[in-house]
Amino acid sequence: MELTLFYIAAAISLISTSIVITRTNTTHALIYLIAGSGLQTSGVPVSPKAVGIQLFGPYLLAVELASILLLAALVGAYHLGRRYLRARREEEPDG
Repeated sequence: MELTLFYIAAAISLISTSIVITRTNTTHALIYLIAGSGLQTSGVPVSPKAVGIQLFGPYLLAVELASILLLAALVGAYHLGRRYLRARREEEPDG
């Protein structure tokens, strides 16, 4: 069950990352990654400063919540992986 959930989460993250990379408008791509809904982009390149102003202006709370969730996911993945490795070591026969 945990392995299935891991592969589902990995697929979602890969798809989301590819969408962010392939979008022309960085602000809309990041919002798409956070919100998970398809937004139409204008195709105009955006500077990093404009992305920062856009994300940390009206979307400050959403960005901070996303960062906390990502940190929690990282810590959870570490602990799950550690538990999985410990269980595998106990199953392996010595020799």
